[in-house]
Parts: sequence; structure tokens; C-alpha cells
Amino acid sequence: MENKYALTPLLFFLILIAAGSCRTGTETPGKHRVKFENFKKHFEYPDIQYSTAPFMVWNDRVTREKIDHMLADFAGQNIHQLFIHPRPGLITEYLSDEWFDLVRYTVERGKALNMNVWLYDENSYPSGFAGGHVPAAMPESYDQGVGLKMHKLEKLDASKIKDYFLILRKVG
Repeated sequence: MENKYALTPLLFFLILIAAGSCRTGTETPGKHRVKFENFKKHFEYPDIQYSTAPFMVWNDRVTREKIDHMLADFAGQNIHQLFIHPRPGLITEYLSDEWFDLVRYTVERGKALNMNVWLYDENSYPSGFAGGHVPAAMPESYDQGVGLKMHKLEKLDASKIKDYFLILRKVG
């Protein structure tokens, strides 16, 4: 049987966050009172910075008409911010002049619709790949990365602490 109370702590936390943004403007300094009407309004229609921010997926030929259609669709769902997210299948050349023109257009149209437009700074994966631009310009960067190497010590020399990024100690 499902636990109908499994989401209760999460829901309570979200309500507390929403309640914090519902001031009436008549509070005594240092004291916060929340009117249910304000709470309900802000919960249903959060301020722009609390709006969900889904991906605006660009995975084909991007045009101004498609951008207008996607932005209208988001706005119609009360979404006030989004991430432009290039994905596999993108036909518009990533990082081209056309690309940047369409990004600028999206930001301008978003502003006109009272939206925050963010740019997801990757095209495909892994991170840093930039749609193949990085390995094309720097083939030596392929398959390079940063990793952690564990060293187990019985005692740490205090004079060498500056050489370590992370030190863990088991207590008890």
C-alpha cells in the first residue's frame, strides 16, 4: 500500500518557502504575518524568480517563428523563465552567427514577455564538449579530466595540510 504521507515533509517545506514570499506590506518590522489570500496568489502565480525554469529544447532548425511559438506556449503555461538548451539533432550551427542572432532574439522576446531566458552552455555531452568545437580546436583535450585519488594515512603531517583538498576523519 502506498504511503499517502510520503510527500508531507517536502510539501511542508515548499509551503514554508512560498509563505515567506507572501508579505502583505503592513507587517511590523521584524515580524512576518501571512494572509492566506497572498499565500494562495503567490503559490499559484509565483514571482518570476520562483517560476519553474524548463528547457527550451533546440534540436532541429531553429527559426524566429519556432521561438515565438515556444515562448507563447511557455507563457501560456505561466512559465516565466527557461533555459535555451541545444540538443542532439540541432541543425542550426551551434555557436554560429545565426545561432547567436537567435539567442539574442529569444532574450529580447523573452524580456517583452516578462521572462528570464538562460543559456545552457553545452551542446551535447560530456560537459565541456561544446558540440564538438572543443575537441576540434584542441584534440589534446579529448578524454582529459580531473579526478580524485584516495590516499589512506594513519597520521597526517600538519605541515602538509595545504597539500590536501579534502580530509575526512571517522568519528566514533
